[in-house]
Amino acid sequence: MSYTYIVLASNIPATIFADLDEIANQLREQISAGGLQLAKQPLPLATPGSIQEVLLVVRGAEEQHTHTSDLVFYVLEGGGEVQLVDGEVVDAPAGTTIVVPKGVSHAYSNSSPSDSVLIATLSTATA
Repeated sequence: MSYTYIVLASNIPATIFADLDEIANQLREQISAGGLQLAKQPLPLATPGSIQEVLLVVRGAEEQHTHTSDLVFYVLEGGGEVQLVDGEVVDAPAGTTIVVPKGVSHAYSNSSPSDSVLIATLSTATA
């Protein structure tokens, strides 16, 4: 499946385009070359500072971790599960959106025969 990331804003001279398939393929190469479980790359934004968007390719599993802001991620390809620190497991097949509030420990694990590709959005604004 083909994915294009488009940012529209009046404060920039041109629309920002990113070919997510191309980025995902570069991340897959990083995983293979480095024997990694996952690789990620920030995506361009029209107004950096309020949110951060990242494309992730997950071949294995993440370690449990937390964020200092809310996390929303969408599974574009593959699929897996999110394990919470209390042992609860949430299925996350392709097409699933998961919201993880700040401070909640979690880990994504790929269960697909191919890599999982996710787009994650984090709020970077401080109150």
